[in-house]
Parts: sequence; C-alpha cells; structure tokens
Amino acid sequence: MYFIATGRQPFSNHAHDEVLALDICNGIRPDINDQEAPKCYIDLMKWCWNSNPDNRPNVAEVHKLVDIFHLNTCGEQRDYDIQEQFKKANNLPHSECLECEI
Repeated sequence: MYFIATGRQPFSNHAHDEVLALDICNGIRPDINDQEAPKCYIDLMKWCWNSNPDNRPNVAEVHKLVDIFHLNTCGEQRDYDIQEQFKKANNLPHSECLECEI
C-alpha cells in the first residue's frame, strides 16, 4: 500500500537488516502524509500496520473499504469527502513507474 501511494519502497533509507526488523517490532513505520495520498487510504494503511494483529482489519474489511474508495472515484457513490481526497491525490506528483493503464 505504501509503494502504491508514494512510488517509494518503505524504509528505502534504512538497511533492511535485523535493526530495522526490531525497529518495526517497536512501532517504527514509514513516514506518509495526506500530501502523498488520500487521508482515507492512509488511515486504512495505518490500520493495517497496527502492531497488534487483533487490531488490524481482516481481508473482508479491507475489501469493503477499497470497494467504497472505488465506487466513490467512479461516481457511483456520493461520499464527497472521499471523492475530494482522491481528486486532490490525482493532482499530486506520482512516480513515473506508476504511470500505467489498468
């Protein structure tokens, strides 16, 4: 999710070693803000990052939220807050590696 939002690998400025693994276990997470992705997407990503697995969303919850995001971006639903967050994100600079047709 982080790479999709930012075009960067998480922790690209850290060695991927046991120190990073321990830091992650102790709660370090990649930096991201609403200048890089819609807030609702960031909130979902951070929910998935919860250090307690019991507090993370299950696949059905993630699927439901992604469906809501999709329905709002294609105009089938009218949550204007979500629509505005995605419109704003579409105007942000994106990594060239993410430019593709789906």
